Amino acid sequence: PPPAAPAVPPRPPPPPAAAPPALPARTGLIMAPDAFIASLSDPTNVEVTVQTPADSTNASWNLDGRALSVRVDVATGTVRTIKEACRSDLGGMPTNKMQLRMAGAGFLKDKDGLAALNIGPGTTIDLVPKKRGGR
Repeated sequence: PPPAAPAVPPRPPPPPAAAPPALPARTGLIMAPDAFIASLSDPTNVEVTVQTPADSTNASWNLDGRALSVRVDVATGTVRTIKEACRSDLGGMPTNKMQLRMAGAGFLKDKDGLAALNIGPGTTIDLVPKKRGGR
Protein backbone atom coordinates (compact mmCIF):
# COMPACT_ATOMS: atom_id res chain seq x y z
CA PRO A 1 0.00 0.00 0.00
CA PRO A 2 1.15 3.60 -0.72
CA PRO A 3 2.27 5.69 2.23
CA ALA A 4 -0.41 7.90 3.80
CA ALA A 5 -0.23 11.60 2.93
CA PRO A 6 0.61 13.80 5.87
CA ALA A 7 -2.41 15.51 7.38
CA VAL A 8 -2.80 19.14 6.32
CA PRO A 9 -3.62 21.40 9.25
CA PRO A 10 -6.74 23.56 8.76
CA ARG A 11 -6.16 27.14 7.63
CA PRO A 12 -6.37 29.78 10.34
CA PRO A 13 -9.24 32.30 9.99
CA PRO A 14 -8.35 35.52 8.12
CA PRO A 15 -7.37 38.48 10.30
CA PRO A 16 -10.13 40.99 11.03
CA ALA A 17 -10.46 43.80 8.49
CA ALA A 18 -8.43 46.85 9.43
CA ALA A 19 -10.28 50.06 10.17
CA PRO A 20 -10.08 52.60 7.35
CA PRO A 21 -7.38 55.22 7.88
CA ALA A 22 -8.55 58.31 9.72
CA LEU A 23 -8.90 61.54 7.79
CA PRO A 24 -6.33 64.18 8.66
CA ALA A 25 -7.62 66.28 11.53
CA ARG A 26 -7.90 70.05 11.43
CA THR A 27 -6.26 71.93 14.20
CA GLY A 28 -8.61 71.64 17.16
CA LEU A 29 -12.05 70.06 17.23
CA ILE A 30 -14.78 71.16 14.86
CA MET A 31 -18.16 71.71 16.46
CA ALA A 32 -21.46 71.13 14.70
CA PRO A 33 -22.72 74.43 13.22
CA ASP A 34 -25.69 74.76 15.62
CA ALA A 35 -23.49 74.05 18.65
CA PHE A 36 -20.88 76.53 17.41
CA ILE A 37 -23.49 79.27 16.94
CA ALA A 38 -24.88 78.56 20.44
CA SER A 39 -21.37 78.91 21.90
CA LEU A 40 -21.02 82.51 20.68
CA SER A 41 -22.32 85.42 22.77
CA ASP A 42 -23.45 87.29 19.63
CA PRO A 43 -23.18 85.22 16.44
CA THR A 44 -24.68 88.08 14.39
CA ASN A 45 -21.71 90.40 15.03
CA VAL A 46 -18.42 88.51 14.96
CA GLU A 47 -15.09 90.16 14.18
CA VAL A 48 -12.83 88.18 11.85
CA THR A 49 -9.34 89.21 10.71
CA VAL A 50 -8.40 88.94 7.04
CA GLN A 51 -4.65 89.14 6.42
CA THR A 52 -3.81 90.68 3.05
CA PRO A 53 -0.57 89.96 1.22
CA ALA A 54 1.97 92.57 0.20
CA ASP A 55 1.35 92.39 -3.56
CA SER A 56 1.78 95.45 -5.78
CA THR A 57 0.71 93.65 -8.97
CA ASN A 58 -2.56 95.60 -8.98
CA ALA A 59 -2.02 98.76 -6.92
CA SER A 60 -5.71 99.71 -6.93
CA TRP A 61 -6.52 96.66 -4.78
CA ASN A 62 -4.57 98.01 -1.76
CA LEU A 63 -2.82 94.69 -1.08
CA ASP A 64 -0.24 96.16 1.27
CA GLY A 65 0.12 93.41 3.87
CA ARG A 66 -2.27 94.83 6.45
CA ALA A 67 -4.84 92.97 8.49
CA LEU A 68 -8.48 93.89 7.87
CA SER A 69 -11.10 93.51 10.59
CA VAL A 70 -14.53 92.62 9.26
CA ARG A 71 -17.76 91.97 11.12
CA VAL A 72 -19.97 89.13 9.90
CA ASP A 73 -23.06 87.18 10.91
CA VAL A 74 -21.71 83.69 11.56
CA ALA A 75 -25.21 82.18 11.81
CA THR A 76 -26.16 82.99 8.21
CA GLY A 77 -22.91 84.10 6.56
CA THR A 78 -20.77 82.29 4.03
CA VAL A 79 -17.18 82.68 2.89
CA ARG A 80 -18.51 84.97 0.15
CA THR A 81 -19.90 87.23 2.91
CA ILE A 82 -16.34 87.79 4.18
CA LYS A 83 -15.10 88.55 0.67
CA GLU A 84 -17.87 91.09 0.13
CA ALA A 85 -17.10 92.73 3.49
CA CYS A 86 -13.47 93.21 2.38
CA ARG A 87 -14.21 94.72 -1.03
CA SER A 88 -14.42 98.38 0.07
CA ASP A 89 -11.08 98.16 1.92
CA LEU A 90 -9.51 96.49 -1.12
CA GLY A 91 -10.33 99.18 -3.67
CA GLY A 92 -13.28 97.23 -5.09
CA MET A 93 -11.28 94.06 -5.76
CA PRO A 94 -13.72 91.59 -7.40
CA THR A 95 -14.71 88.72 -5.12
CA ASN A 96 -13.93 86.24 -7.91
CA LYS A 97 -10.29 87.38 -7.74
CA MET A 98 -10.06 86.60 -4.00
CA GLN A 99 -9.17 83.25 -2.48
CA LEU A 100 -9.46 82.85 1.28
CA ARG A 101 -7.33 80.31 3.12
CA MET A 102 -7.55 79.23 6.75
CA ALA A 103 -4.94 77.26 8.68
CA GLY A 104 -5.99 73.64 8.98
CA ALA A 105 -8.73 73.94 6.35
CA GLY A 106 -6.96 75.08 3.20
CA PHE A 107 -8.75 77.21 0.63
CA LEU A 108 -12.38 78.00 1.48
CA LYS A 109 -15.26 77.76 -0.97
CA ASP A 110 -17.63 80.71 -1.38
CA LYS A 111 -20.70 78.64 -0.48
CA ASP A 112 -19.23 77.24 2.77
CA GLY A 113 -21.07 78.44 5.87
CA LEU A 114 -19.05 80.29 8.50
CA ALA A 115 -20.59 78.29 11.36
CA ALA A 116 -19.76 74.98 9.64
CA LEU A 117 -16.13 76.12 9.41
CA ASN A 118 -16.23 77.31 13.05
CA ILE A 119 -15.14 80.81 12.02
CA GLY A 120 -15.56 82.91 15.13
CA PRO A 121 -13.99 85.77 17.07
CA GLY A 122 -10.23 85.87 16.70
CA THR A 123 -10.14 83.78 13.54
CA THR A 124 -7.52 84.91 11.04
CA ILE A 125 -8.04 84.15 7.36
CA ASP A 126 -5.42 84.76 4.67
CA LEU A 127 -6.44 86.46 1.44
CA VAL A 128 -4.63 85.24 -1.67
CA PRO A 129 -5.30 87.01 -4.97
CA LYS A 130 -6.13 84.66 -7.85
CA LYS A 131 -3.58 84.82 -10.62
CA ARG A 132 -4.35 84.38 -14.29
CA GLY A 133 -2.86 81.51 -16.21
CA GLY A 134 -2.87 78.57 -13.79
CA ARG A 135 0.36 76.65 -13.25
